[in-house]
Amino acid sequence: MEACVGSHTYVIFSVIFLSFAYGIYTVEPGSVCAKFIASSFAFVGLYVAQKLIPRGRFEAEGKAVFITGCDTGFGHKLALRCDQIGLRVFAGCLLPAGRDARELASKSSKRLTIVPCDVTSDDAVIAARNLVAKTATKEKLVFWACVNNAGFQRWGEIEMVPLKVFKNISEVNLWGMVRVTKAFIPMIRHSKGRFLCIENVKSQVSKMTNLVALHEPCDA
Repeated sequence: MEACVGSHTYVIFSVIFLSFAYGIYTVEPGSVCAKFIASSFAFVGLYVAQKLIPRGRFEAEGKAVFITGCDTGFGHKLALRCDQIGLRVFAGCLLPAGRDARELASKSSKRLTIVPCDVTSDDAVIAARNLVAKTATKEKLVFWACVNNAGFQRWGEIEMVPLKVFKNISEVNLWGMVRVTKAFIPMIRHSKGRFLCIENVKSQVSKMTNLVALHEPCDA
């Protein structure tokens, strides 16, 4: 809608509403009803006028972003969206040769690169970091952001879920995030970029422990 409306249209409507507000108030300044109507017109006029306030624009050209967990879900969609707005995307995938990664590559432009990245492996994360750093230097990119998105969930009551499941959740959702963050800190510090971390492990463990609270007896 806003793309079809020019700034002159906002100016005209702002002047009209503010003029009505001023006219109504000056005709009957002592009337409560007139004050209410004038205030309403003034509010609408000011609301329209704020559309004229200059706003900063995000320039995607020359900026790169690394996203973990792009095989499926939110990471997959975020990688596509970042590619659409013009960012240079490094999409970390657990299975770079899998169907989901191939689908991501087919839907995106040449600005998106599939990067093998198992967040539970120190070597894999370092290799991903080195690939991103090398490419960013070669293409003279600003490393704008690192998105910690990789994670998975398992559901069940705590007494019925094996301990290894909790360990796997922590290894991916928690330690994977720490591992990636530590690897990319030098690049982010150099470019004055930012980290974005999607919360996973805390809510997952909390939900599972809340389930058992409904079944455990309370000692008097």
